[in-house]
Amino acid sequence: MEDYLSIFDYLTKDYFIPIISGNAEGRVYTSLNLLPSLIKAELQLMEVDISCLHLNLANKIYGGTGKDITHDIVAEYLGIDRKEAKKEHLSFFNKDFLGMNHSPLFKYYQNMEPIMLDNILNEKKEKGYKETSLKLFTLETKIMTEVLLQLK
Repeated sequence: MEDYLSIFDYLTKDYFIPIISGNAEGRVYTSLNLLPSLIKAELQLMEVDISCLHLNLANKIYGGTGKDITHDIVAEYLGIDRKEAKKEHLSFFNKDFLGMNHSPLFKYYQNMEPIMLDNILNEKKEKGYKETSLKLFTLETKIMTEVLLQLK
């Protein structure tokens, strides 16, 4: 347990800011998702997930149509399995320009959300691929904080 507490102390002091991995296709890490499950259980931490939040935040931030986007809608449009759409969405907005182009989801966004996609791709070209992720995670954090404050 002392080892776990040392890990907790280390992670919560140095890694609260999201870190976007250079490998693993842009996976985002924070101190909370790096915590060992024993610590999460001991501290009674709960995970909160709003389905398709990043897709719809991107839609809002980057000038999309404003229509809801879900894994089901994208999967049906592309003729792929929902699990594949969901898995690909975990990293789609974190990828660099070429990674997004090679994604099976690219066709959906190109056809159904072209303005949003162009704005995202232009930002990635100008500011680097991590900027989009930082914007999405910053807004997600603000929303989740407000939700938790309201629940409290």
